[in-house]
Amino acid sequence: MICRAHPRRTMTALALAAALMAALFIPGGTVRAVDLAEPCAVTVHPSGADFAPDLAQAHVAVDLYQISNAVEQGGSWGWRLLAPYTDLRLTDSMERADWQALAQSAAEVALAEGTPIVTGAAGSSRIDATNAGNPLTAGVYLVLVRSGDAEEYTTTTTTDEEGVERIATVVRSPEYAYTFLPELVALPAESEEETVYDLTVTMKPERRARYGELEIQKTLRATADLREPVTCVFSVEATLDGRSVYSDVAAVTFSQPGQKTLLLDRIPVGATVTVRELYSGAECRLVSAETQTAAISAEAVARVAFVNEYDGGEHGGHGIVNHFAYGAANGWEWTPNWVLTRRS
Repeated sequence: MICRAHPRRTMTALALAAALMAALFIPGGTVRAVDLAEPCAVTVHPSGADFAPDLAQAHVAVDLYQISNAVEQGGSWGWRLLAPYTDLRLTDSMERADWQALAQSAAEVALAEGTPIVTGAAGSSRIDATNAGNPLTAGVYLVLVRSGDAEEYTTTTTTDEEGVERIATVVRSPEYAYTFLPELVALPAESEEETVYDLTVTMKPERRARYGELEIQKTLRATADLREPVTCVFSVEATLDGRSVYSDVAAVTFSQPGQKTLLLDRIPVGATVTVRELYSGAECRLVSAETQTAAISAEAVARVAFVNEYDGGEHGGHGIVNHFAYGAANGWEWTPNWVLTRRS
């Protein structure tokens, strides 16, 4: 689904919820003095070092939505919800799961009617001012991540370990798709040791390989009537960064001259695929290149084309198409789908 987006200490995302709870509605005063007029800043890293090189190609952008501002509460301080988030529920006894649920609720509101106060900040850049140029002030902020190449969010739903669906945004690099859960950030973040006005947050996206498709186009030309069906067999091998990522065998059968296509999917984007015609039919000869290559892309179907001529002659040989399937009970199992034998 696509939604419209409106035009220094370090803490991990896991520790963020605890810091947020410590700053909310603390009865009897705070551990130390907190200056709510102190300008704040936040740096949002899209991922840790493991995904960073690939995500650098995705031009990640960060949007901030202000959910609440900070207010004095006697000798303490807490948060006051802002429109349109005033129906959200905050308490002083929220656990991490509660904060995750609150981030989901805030994201639903933001995607439907919210306006970000910071739009399109580059991933890993220090954010210390709003779109209007005003200093970033104390408050609770919703972080939504998107592609900096688009003004819209691509959203999806993920399912947690308890089967609960959650909103996530999607950012794509040339080879991978990353899903980011919404995060809440409290500025300043107060822990037992210190008050942090310049916060660094590291997101923890999930990553999945992107897949593309390959079309094998097969043309059978004939100078004589077909005496029996003609089956052509292909091996398909794909490599990416020097390793095999796809291996299969495909076949197509003709009962009369013409053109047919085979569409193969779930081949990793960025892979180089090599297609070889292993068998061309007992009475056919291959008139195109026997081996062809193509690059797999997410934007377009990769294509290779083979041409056979049927002349009714005997060319000798045989072919077998093997199929490998994975089953939970027996692991990988082999079955021969076709056995093709030419007359001698």
